[in-house]
Parts: sequence; structure tokens; C-alpha cells
Amino acid sequence: VNFLDHKGKVNEIVTTGDFFVSASDDGTVRLWDCRRLDRNVISKANKTYLIEALHGKEAKAKSVTLFESDRKVAVGTNLGQVLMLDVEYSMQGENTKISLRPNVERFSIPEEDP
Repeated sequence: VNFLDHKGKVNEIVTTGDFFVSASDDGTVRLWDCRRLDRNVISKANKTYLIEALHGKEAKAKSVTLFESDRKVAVGTNLGQVLMLDVEYSMQGENTKISLRPNVERFSIPEEDP
């Protein structure tokens, strides 16, 4: 599998039986449909979430975890943030509906004073 959509290093991948999620230094979290692996056609992600810069600093997605029955994604960034994304995934025959949207939950780890 080639991750041609990513423009930076892929730091982590997590998977379910239906989809997988990748976190990259390009500041994106991407969701991929595993059913397309059977046809060996998976050069483009189904959904992409771009992490916003914080105080002018570029954000990089460093880690990713799935939980709550694979319907939530937690993303750790290089800026000390933990972002929560909601996943909607449904299959109807050959059609797959996938969405990846931000949740209102966003946490930051405060920087230590020197």
C-alpha cells in the first residue's frame, strides 16, 4: 500500500476490519477504506482532516488511537494537543459511506515555564 496522499512521514496507523486511520507529519489524519485493499486500489484516502496550526506553529499528527467501538479517533500532535474526531462508517452493498469530523473535545498540555 502506498500512502501517496500523505506529503510527510506517516507516524502511526490503526485499523479495524473496515477501515484504517493514519497520522502524519504533514498535519493530516486520513481515513482509508479497507475494502479497497482487496482490489489493490488504495492510493487515495476516503477522508482527510487537516490539523490547524496553533499559535503560528505547524501541527503534526504524531499518534492516533481508535476507541468507543471504533467510532472515535484520538490524535496526539507535536504541539501537546489531543484532538477528538468522530468516525461515521456504513456499508450498503458495494457503497461505503465514510465521514471524519471534528468533535468539540480538544485538549492541550500546557507548556512548562523555563
